[in-house]
Amino acid sequence: MNTLDGTEYGGHTPGVWEVRVSGNQNWPYLRVMEERGRAVCEIHNFSGLPANEIQSNARLIAEAPVLFEAVLDLLHLFSERKGDTPWTSADEKQTMANVAAMIRRVLKPKEPQP
Repeated sequence: MNTLDGTEYGGHTPGVWEVRVSGNQNWPYLRVMEERGRAVCEIHNFSGLPANEIQSNARLIAEAPVLFEAVLDLLHLFSERKGDTPWTSADEKQTMANVAAMIRRVLKPKEPQP
């Protein structure tokens, strides 16, 4: 059952993940790598999708740990709110600023690394 508290994902490979181009000119593929240099996943274009779409998919996968952290921060923040109280505490404002910074970082275009 999904409890929306993140516990079901507790064993995932920690981020930061990045996208790298692998293979050769005849058989290129994208590899999402974790910090220690191990592949989290490989993306092969068997379906004939445009290259930019495949790269966008790889970037979205690579940003999963950052997005997951932002979602958990928001869930934690919302679970502590009572009624219609305004966002006034320093902790709430800092959490929202951190989440906004993570989202901006994820949305910034990145090129795959060779």
